Amino acid sequence: MSTPATELSEDFSDLLDRSDQSQTDTQFYRSAVAAGEERLRQTFPGCESAWSAIKLRAKFIDLVLTECWRAHVQRSAMALVAVGGYGRMALHPYSDIDVMILYSGDLSADDEECLSKFITLLWDLKLDIGHSVRTVEQCVEESLRDVTVITNLLEARLVTGNADLLKQMRRKTAGKQIWPADQFFMAKRDEQRERHIKFQDTSYRLEPNVKESPGGMRDIQTLRWISKRLFRTDDLRVLVEKGFLYQEEVSTLENSEDFLCKARYALHTIAGRKEDRLLFDHQREIAHAFGYTVDENNQCIEQFMQRYYRAVMALERLNELLLQLIDDYFNSSSKTSDIKPINARFRVNKQHIEVTGESVFVEHPPALLELFLLSAKDPDIQGIRAGTIRLIRRHHYLIDENFRNNLECKTLFIALLAQPQGITHQLRLMNRYGVLAKYIPQFEKIVGRMQYDLFHIYTVDEHTLMVVRNMRRYFIDKHRDELPHCFQVARSVDKPELLYLMGLFHDIAKGRGGDHSLLGAQDALEFCTQHELGAVDSGLVAWAVENHLLMSMTMQRRDISDPEVVYEFAKRVSTKTHLDYLYLLTVADIRGTSPELWNSWKNSLLITLYDSTVRVLSRGLDNPINRDAIVKENRQDAMQKLIARNLNRDDIETLWNNLGDDYFLRYYADEICWHTPAMIEHGNCATPLVLVRQDERYNSTEIFIYCRDRDNLFAHITTAIGNLSLNVISARIVTSTTGHALDRFRVLDHDGHAIRDTNQLKHIQYELEQSLSSPTVEPLRLSRPLNRRLKMFSVPTAVTFDNQVTAGWTSVTVIGTDRPGALSRIANAFLSCDVSVHAAKVATFGEKLEDVFFVTHRDGHAVTEEASLDQIETALIDHLSDDTTKTQ
Repeated sequence: MSTPATELSEDFSDLLDRSDQSQTDTQFYRSAVAAGEERLRQTFPGCESAWSAIKLRAKFIDLVLTECWRAHVQRSAMALVAVGGYGRMALHPYSDIDVMILYSGDLSADDEECLSKFITLLWDLKLDIGHSVRTVEQCVEESLRDVTVITNLLEARLVTGNADLLKQMRRKTAGKQIWPADQFFMAKRDEQRERHIKFQDTSYRLEPNVKESPGGMRDIQTLRWISKRLFRTDDLRVLVEKGFLYQEEVSTLENSEDFLCKARYALHTIAGRKEDRLLFDHQREIAHAFGYTVDENNQCIEQFMQRYYRAVMALERLNELLLQLIDDYFNSSSKTSDIKPINARFRVNKQHIEVTGESVFVEHPPALLELFLLSAKDPDIQGIRAGTIRLIRRHHYLIDENFRNNLECKTLFIALLAQPQGITHQLRLMNRYGVLAKYIPQFEKIVGRMQYDLFHIYTVDEHTLMVVRNMRRYFIDKHRDELPHCFQVARSVDKPELLYLMGLFHDIAKGRGGDHSLLGAQDALEFCTQHELGAVDSGLVAWAVENHLLMSMTMQRRDISDPEVVYEFAKRVSTKTHLDYLYLLTVADIRGTSPELWNSWKNSLLITLYDSTVRVLSRGLDNPINRDAIVKENRQDAMQKLIARNLNRDDIETLWNNLGDDYFLRYYADEICWHTPAMIEHGNCATPLVLVRQDERYNSTEIFIYCRDRDNLFAHITTAIGNLSLNVISARIVTSTTGHALDRFRVLDHDGHAIRDTNQLKHIQYELEQSLSSPTVEPLRLSRPLNRRLKMFSVPTAVTFDNQVTAGWTSVTVIGTDRPGALSRIANAFLSCDVSVHAAKVATFGEKLEDVFFVTHRDGHAVTEEASLDQIETALIDHLSDDTTKTQ
């Protein structure tokens, strides 16, 4: 962090030489500030000299503030003091400039006027000034109340004015007077914990906060503050002198801090404003600034972000280590009763496990795994002692091929996964301390690895551990109401440890090139075989890893109400055991990818697919359920319920006989009961029937439309829904034998929530009735701006065709960038090609849409001609392009 004096020798005095007396103070100083900032940009164009740049900026601001102070503040019993980052000479391009005005005695009216003019001038110069005006006594009073105040005062530095006032303040706020070192330490430790909680205790998200996230710059500043209160210096080398850290550990801290400083400097420079979040908008340019320039497949961004996450992990690890060592320093009087032996190698000291001697790992290398197993077995163990953490890091080299092939080591690892509690926590610690990546070498490649999309919001290693955490909750009683169906299915899983292995390996091959499912399955099979799990269990784990996307893709891309789709899926699964494990893995995977991706809608679809598959497997794969049986069952079930509601059987039969079997195949009995009374009452009315309701089971808003079918109906409906700022998450399209559309759409509002307000539901119904009563499709009104994040991602539109999926229909898969009105654009593209849409599956993965449509020519025949397929592809690409702003 130290900067050679020569790097700070830039002289700005020429900028403050006021030769033009015609300028006002504001004009003169504003010009000087602009010239100084421009000189800084030219002197330090990149991020390599970030420390020099931010220190020199602080020096330049010192000169400006000193000149302004001398021009407006004449009183000698005042001092202008820099605090915060400015106080420690660390001013990033757009950081706040925090100052404190110290004074003694009482402020006269003239004093207050002078100070007011001084501060107003600084604001007029567009400086981000944060200021306070206090006496020394007020500093003491404020410090006693708030640890953040004393923290700021620790970094107080005189800019100009009365130096004696600053000396008095330092003397009266010293640790001997207020906030002694032990109390200050505990307050800052608690403050850090609360800050980490605000960030869900993780830095491993796609847009981390360089300053405030766990492992960010604030964490190392916390260490410096504590060191300064304890040893009266923030030079981390004192921690080596006092025996808290080794020199290589201090070097790691400083290297991580240096990297974060450069990242923040680049971020401010590129954003052109105060910005501490590594937003998608800036990641590519920052990666380039750090020398990562290969843009293909966003490689530069992923490389830079992996370096960032690894720097953060190193800082997190040492922050934890040092805070524990300092805690021990203040609580060094251990009682014999605090120490409880476990075995010859380990003991518990103040609820933390530690080795009994520094040679334990050398004498018995399997202890590197035994430590975590013992911790999982004892819920009273709260963590690992700092000295033992350091020994773990120092003895990584012991985890080699001989270690991995050691029977005791293999037994310890599998035993850890079989524990009834503590598994996730111990795996997280193993990852933090580098043990997991050493024991499973493939895991090392995904540590800190991000994927540049909106679908995966965590790094791959963090996502993997989130998946295992989600799996663990299936087996814990206090979480049984979180996912009741998963909790019930988990009861039938004989070996939960196999499920956790599936979670550990399902994404372990990400970023290696090739199919990560196949590569991960090979890794899993090798690992399970090496750990002697047996051919059946090893095969099960490998199968689940290879097929971990099968259930989610079937649920989201296929019509799971179609018995043929369910039968095909059941054949791939083959047994209920495979189904149980795959279902539990699928739910945990989706929930561990992004909290925003999991909802009641996906939950209900997966449950439906699971239950349908169980029925197929129960009947036997050689005896599949046929379509006629489903139609008959749905009709009988709905008829019983409608007659119980006093509807006339003849009226029901008259209506139903004209609907066709597809209707009873695609809709469930409760939906049929909702539609039927309204359709009977509607009769042959020419205006469309629109029904809208809140569906609690699927946590969405359901829209049903019954009207005469016409060529542009699908485009008309989707455009009308788009103009209401609603997002379609599912579409079901059925045409009766009499040529009526029986279409159901599930929608959410633009924030991703179901509409619950009764008046809003009525408004949606009214607007759709009015729109659909006209034969002409209204233009799509794009009233919603594109989401900031979506602007950064452009998914090229890709169109694929398949005439083998459903007899008589052509399957069209459209992949592209999700945006407001995307479904309407697609529908109008089909309309322009004289294509009829018969069914649709709508799915969004972060910034990417993957929708599947089943279409025919208007004459009802599948689209097979090469020219027609080319025409459809061209139309879809054109309608989804950025410059497409209206429908046809």
